[in-house]
Amino acid sequence: TAWLERKLPAEVAILRRAARLTEQLEHEAYATVVPGVTRDSDIAAFLKRRMRELGVEDGWSPAQNPSVNSGPDRGHSHASTRVIQPGDVIQMDAVVAGCAMVAQADGWVTPDERKRMIDRMRNSPTVAFFGADDVIVLFDALNLRFERDLDDGETTAEDAVSRLRGQSGPSRALIETACAVAEADGGFDAEERAVILRLCTILDVDPAPFDLIPGAGDRQ
Repeated sequence: TAWLERKLPAEVAILRRAARLTEQLEHEAYATVVPGVTRDSDIAAFLKRRMRELGVEDGWSPAQNPSVNSGPDRGHSHASTRVIQPGDVIQMDAVVAGCAMVAQADGWVTPDERKRMIDRMRNSPTVAFFGADDVIVLFDALNLRFERDLDDGETTAEDAVSRLRGQSGPSRALIETACAVAEADGGFDAEERAVILRLCTILDVDPAPFDLIPGAGDRQ
């Protein structure tokens, strides 16, 4: 059945549009989240309304689509009434993105650098909170995205980080984790310093306590 091995141009166009719409709706949904207020079911209702407006039909059972389940017990089922909290998946995505930005500071990640960084990530309390194995899978996936398209990787990572802006505790935890990853090779070079300063700017975090300003107590 060789004719099944390759999709028709019209099918490829449909898949590309579906991917674009999925990404668009994901960003729109993230923008509506207010930690401590928004429920999973609120996000599901928002997405359902946007699907109708865009003429998008359900891909599976309407009662379970979209599936929105936040928190440590998230799964694939009906949207729950759980209130989304600071530190849920959005924060994990942001921490992973910050680590990947540091890893890519000089334009590439060697196998030895990856090993040292992952070892340091496994010892991070923030990473341990989310589950080191899950974080590392996402870390590798985002690094691959950087390698395929640097601009796309940077845009994706910065967007994920920006979702923590205004959340002081999670933002500081991200910077602390990024600093720990940067020091995995025994130093704190100029490129890594510049990336972490960029993270501070995105998150509106004062860089002074992290010794990031030259002449103000460089890390050794």
